[in-house]
Amino acid sequence: MRKWTAMVCFVLIFSSGCSNKEHHPKQPVTGSASWAYGFVVWKGTEYVDTNERVKKAARRLGSIDQSSDEETASFNLNQTFTNFLPAGTKIYSLPGKSENEFIAAQINDEDYEVLQRKG
Repeated sequence: MRKWTAMVCFVLIFSSGCSNKEHHPKQPVTGSASWAYGFVVWKGTEYVDTNERVKKAARRLGSIDQSSDEETASFNLNQTFTNFLPAGTKIYSLPGKSENEFIAAQINDEDYEVLQRKG
């Protein structure tokens, strides 16, 4: 009887460690922490991805210096940093919008992703 009880306990403990946790299909499970939203830090100010795209931009402001999708990444506030765009992505102002409130990242030859100042 003791062997049977020990065997049942072992099976229960072992099988509970092998559960399959669900995750959102757009967010793969990884070993490192990641940010909750996309952003760009430009001139020490954080701009959040609005998920809005436009076809026109105004003046080129610069480009992304550093990129990392890991929340534990360190970056220099004097450089342009992002967590969702590749390094080298060009940053622009938007027509009729203040650079203090909005900037845009060039996604391809025709589209610009709008970013709004956080806060």
